[in-house]
Amino acid sequence: MTTFTDPAMIPGMARVVFNTVGEGRALMNLDREAFAGRAAEFLNDLNMIHPFIEGNGRSQRLLLAAIGEAAGHAIAFEVATRERMVATSVAGANGDLGGFTRLIEEATDPRRVRAMTIGLGFLRKKFPAWNDTYVATTTVGQTYNGTLVGQNKSDFMMRVSKKPADWIAIGDTADLPPGVSSGQQLTITASRFATGPLSPAPTEATSPGSGPSPGP
Repeated sequence: MTTFTDPAMIPGMARVVFNTVGEGRALMNLDREAFAGRAAEFLNDLNMIHPFIEGNGRSQRLLLAAIGEAAGHAIAFEVATRERMVATSVAGANGDLGGFTRLIEEATDPRRVRAMTIGLGFLRKKFPAWNDTYVATTTVGQTYNGTLVGQNKSDFMMRVSKKPADWIAIGDTADLPPGVSSGQQLTITASRFATGPLSPAPTEATSPGSGPSPGP
């Protein structure tokens, strides 16, 4: 169970956290990668303060989205499922900011946001537990094993086999082996996530699995 800031210490901790980013000014004039790293630290610190009984996550995302917009890095938090936000928050509380950094990197990349938006739209229609599943785009150089869920001209979705639960990866179709079809087992190594025209959602798919997923 995550332990957040003691209520009596919240005002002092909030001042410290906001001072570290100059009330957001320190997040300005950064490239996207540097912004993602600093923003991940800030988001994790905000989450650990946790000042409200309800609505902490929504408040944090609204604030960071506003800062991101001012800094020239629009953050599409809507592409992060509930399970992914929970998993990254727990990891952050344990000192691992990799999940938050990766999430913000993806959510500020228009190509990946586009692919995630299409994929999540498809999952919402086909998979009732979509929001309780970890969904992320592929990372260049990383190998994935699992089952192809569906594909279009630019993107694919696969159910990645991982214990204790599977998760959904969205990648560039250029990484798929020739002739693969939905429902087939496959192993791919991500090599790219190219820019390109918006494609429609996959028209063929198998069930992407069930239950919550801890993600990669």
